[in-house]
Amino acid sequence: MPLDDESLATARERLGEMWGLDRPLKAAELARVLRMRGNNAARKIIAWESGEAKVTGPASVAIEALLSGWQPQDLRERLNAKN
Repeated sequence: MPLDDESLATARERLGEMWGLDRPLKAAELARVLRMRGNNAARKIIAWESGEAKVTGPASVAIEALLSGWQPQDLRERLNAKN
């Protein structure tokens, strides 16, 4: 079942906990981990959470994989990136 706006907010909280951040994952961080491009990538995450837009199928699958414990090799690099 694809993620909805409520479960995406919960997913950001869980990922922040799983990755030792002691806070929810920021929208910009999730966008970088998902390798979303463009200046509006974080805004897209926020639009998904607000119900303004639907979470795409590929993003839903990727987030589910992250929640199940899979991590990209460059996770820390992506979390620490500035843009």
